[in-house]
Amino acid sequence: MHVRSTSTRYRRASAPARAWLLASCATLIAGATPAFAQATAPATTQSQSFAIIAGQPLGDALIAFGRQSGWQVSVNPALVSGRTTPGVNGAVGAEAALSQILDGSGLVWRKTDDTSVVIEAVNAGGAMQLGAVSVQGQAVASSDPDATEGSRDYAVKRARVGSKLPVEMKEIPQQVSVTTHARIEEQNLTRLEDVMKTTTGVTVLPTDAGRGAIFVRGFELDTYLVDGLPSSVSSIAGSQPDMFMFDRVEVLRGPSGVFGGTTEPGATVNLARKRALAEPGGTASLSIGSWDAYRGEMDVTSALNENKTVRGRLVAAYDTRQSFIDEVESESKMAYGTVEVDLTPDTTLSLAASHDEKDKVPNSGLPAYANGTFLDVSRSTFVGADWNRFNSSDDQGLVELEHRLASGGEIKGAVRVTDRDSDMKYALSSSTVNTTTGLSSVQALELHYQEQGIASDLHYAQPIQAFGQTHTVTVGVDYRRTDSRTQRGARALGTIDPTNPGYYAEPNVSMTSNLESELNQAGLYTEARIKPVTPLTLIFGGRFSAYDLDATNAITGVHTSKSETGVFTPFTAAVYDLTDNLSAYISYAETFQPQTDLTVAGDIIDPRESKQVEVGLKGQFMDDRLFGQVGVYRLVDSNRSMADPDNSGAYLSTGKVVVKGIDAEVSGSVTENLEVFAGYAYVLSETLEAASGTGATFSNWTPKHTANLRARYSFDDELKDFWVAGGARYVSSYYGQNTTGTRWVQDGYALFDAQAGYAITENVDVTLTVNNIFDKTYYARTGSNGSVFNYYGDPRNAMLKLTARF
Repeated sequence: MHVRSTSTRYRRASAPARAWLLASCATLIAGATPAFAQATAPATTQSQSFAIIAGQPLGDALIAFGRQSGWQVSVNPALVSGRTTPGVNGAVGAEAALSQILDGSGLVWRKTDDTSVVIEAVNAGGAMQLGAVSVQGQAVASSDPDATEGSRDYAVKRARVGSKLPVEMKEIPQQVSVTTHARIEEQNLTRLEDVMKTTTGVTVLPTDAGRGAIFVRGFELDTYLVDGLPSSVSSIAGSQPDMFMFDRVEVLRGPSGVFGGTTEPGATVNLARKRALAEPGGTASLSIGSWDAYRGEMDVTSALNENKTVRGRLVAAYDTRQSFIDEVESESKMAYGTVEVDLTPDTTLSLAASHDEKDKVPNSGLPAYANGTFLDVSRSTFVGADWNRFNSSDDQGLVELEHRLASGGEIKGAVRVTDRDSDMKYALSSSTVNTTTGLSSVQALELHYQEQGIASDLHYAQPIQAFGQTHTVTVGVDYRRTDSRTQRGARALGTIDPTNPGYYAEPNVSMTSNLESELNQAGLYTEARIKPVTPLTLIFGGRFSAYDLDATNAITGVHTSKSETGVFTPFTAAVYDLTDNLSAYISYAETFQPQTDLTVAGDIIDPRESKQVEVGLKGQFMDDRLFGQVGVYRLVDSNRSMADPDNSGAYLSTGKVVVKGIDAEVSGSVTENLEVFAGYAYVLSETLEAASGTGATFSNWTPKHTANLRARYSFDDELKDFWVAGGARYVSSYYGQNTTGTRWVQDGYALFDAQAGYAITENVDVTLTVNNIFDKTYYARTGSNGSVFNYYGDPRNAMLKLTARF
């Protein structure tokens, strides 16, 4: 897809605004012919049947008109943003129908050929305001109407995370961040953890590349969605996907149990995959960076038949790199392919498959002194062995069938299957460093993990016109099954001096743990967005869930199970438009999470339950180019597993924690040349009920304060081929703590990065990125007990990237 602006090469019309007309549109170079036809011109076309409901967004109405008439509609997305339509129903000519759709909007249309029109505005002086970008309303450019590729924007106007239909950002009653394709490309964000590090309110506890633990609002992310279908993510299994196969990442903070089912309450993360496009094109890039880092990427897409109803796309990436840590290295290979078939103008079948493979020499960090101080050693120090290994593969397949309704609704069914396998064996420290002898213990750990999963969803979403307002109702069912097997064993290797570590012969390790689990989940859900009066939207959602959890210890033969039906998860919210650009919201959300620990009677304990109340403000400013939001929340997680104080080895579901905080974010265009992103989060967590430690901080590795800043400036005139970008991240102090109260504290710090870019030709550009400019030395992660998982952050490093578009 190639989209260009009429101002500068690097300034394009807003991707989310462009999305209004991309549901069944192909991109078309902006242009105008001299002949004008006023919208009041008499209809000359044969009558057709139109069904376009009143009150819906004008952009959606024009999409429906293009589908129903077969005409091509071109428009600057900014012209239709924020406008609605009076609609049209019945048998009328296409010209008359289009005139009625535009009635009262201040817009006119003109023909460019028999079945092609351009939508334009008339200013106070009567002159036409031509669109910077036009889109073609007959052929399909992307089956994802909110795709951000092809744009340099940092902000979007709509998101699907936490819903089934795309919803305006200021109408979503929770804090939402979206990392666009522009930021993924610019910042070289190759793994999910890389994206999450740049996201408001997120903490990533690193291990080796792609295996970091992701925490939001104090809770570790255990699930991500791919176009709304859930998939588990595990730091130890290394199941983070490569970002090159995705268009954008949407993050909704807080519980979202109505559409997500069982999940951790910190956040819902939706990855929107790249879709096959009608016009031929693609990209190829080569990156070379510090510590022998090399990465190659290739992305090609095209229609596969003459009328462009069948489209294909193939994406691949190869990545190999050493590390600033001795011995540590990684290699990864990813391939993703998709084919889309328009069965009718409104019905699309999508098939996709991906393979993601990793081969690493893993690193488990450093031990620390028993008195609460860190080792003062080189950042390259490796406490491991030359036989350390981690290998994994992740294969996924997807089938999706979508029928787009003329009203702007949809009927969609999708199924995704997953097959994962991880094999790892490595040496790691297993005790703190004795302050007298300077020695610590080392052990060998071996682990094998297998997972097969299936996720499916079928839903119907429909805007409804009633009482002069547009309401939306969604109903659906989903099913998810995950089968997993984890084998684990460990063996002591003796002691070492971690300031001068040696290596050890590879030992045989016996598997002392072999756990198999099967989790089946099914749900029936519904959501209604009701507008009783123009400025107010009331949202009511609910889910009835059933789950069946079976766990087997393959060594002891002990089998346990727990099942429940009719588990109800509610969601309620209200959004009030204070002005055309500013809205206030309040929401109440729940979710639940099954647990596997056993009571003294041998039964699986009850699931955790999470409840959150959030209030906030959202707004779009500067002609909708800049989006801002701020929210305050209180989240309570109860029924948490805790050790039974009266029965050793048994557990109770009586623990409780509370997390409360503030999120604030601004993203978008400050000027035609300047894109910005700024986010701040304050998090305070406390343990309310536990076997011990009541009143203590719950998530001590989550900083109370985090802030992210990113900006890109594109030059004009003689320097129009240059741009510069940069950013900063600040985190306040955090710490690891053992059961005796000893703490390993990392003070707050700030990191800075910078980038310079140059367009060698119209289709080839080069960027140089430098991270941690001032070479700050810090611990990016502190272990929970001081014995392991203390990681230095990356030293100063650079990446040179050459990208060609065709």
